[in-house]
Amino acid sequence: MENFSKIRNHETLKKRVYRAIKLMIINEKIKPGSRLLMKKIAMQLGVSITPVREALQKLSTERLVKNIPYQGMIVSTVSIKDFQEVLPICGALSGLSAQILAKKDNKREIKDLERIIEEMAISINENDELIYADLDNKFHNYIINAGGNSRIIEIYNNLSNFINSYRLRSLNIEERFKRSLEEHRSIIKAIKRSDLTEANRLCQIHTENMLQNIIKSLKVLKN
Repeated sequence: MENFSKIRNHETLKKRVYRAIKLMIINEKIKPGSRLLMKKIAMQLGVSITPVREALQKLSTERLVKNIPYQGMIVSTVSIKDFQEVLPICGALSGLSAQILAKKDNKREIKDLERIIEEMAISINENDELIYADLDNKFHNYIINAGGNSRIIEIYNNLSNFINSYRLRSLNIEERFKRSLEEHRSIIKAIKRSDLTEANRLCQIHTENMLQNIIKSLKVLKN
């Protein structure tokens, strides 16, 4: 469990354990369908069972793991088809929300989004893929909520746990970090100049790129 030593030292033990286990699941150091034994994980990480249990509970809400009766916690199995069905819907919803936001007086929202972009750039410099993925999630959730359409928000939230849990996979392809950051900057620029069509289009392109990189990542892991 070499990832544990790479987690930021200033984080709480609870968060460090959660991030370490999540990284191992995303990178398939722990294979889909594997049973997660809390005592074994705790021993490998050199911690008590409590933060491991809390981490697995959180990962369960994110659908990365599932609790099966008489078996315990199991790493969830997903297919390329799952992503192909869900991601285009999220891209369309994100695009519509960006379009709505582009119509508004959005100076405050633009500043907030630019601050997220600054944090994303810092995470790239620190090569912290988990922080970047969290900020990527934050960026898109902000656009969805800032759009203010309650139906879009409801539908997106129903799908977001699945997508956000695997967002990290799209960053495993070489140079994807920087390309992803530029795509986010382009989305902000389109919203800022009130270009409704371009804001929508760029959100959907970004999501399609994310899908293609997730597929590449899954194929690499299987080889």
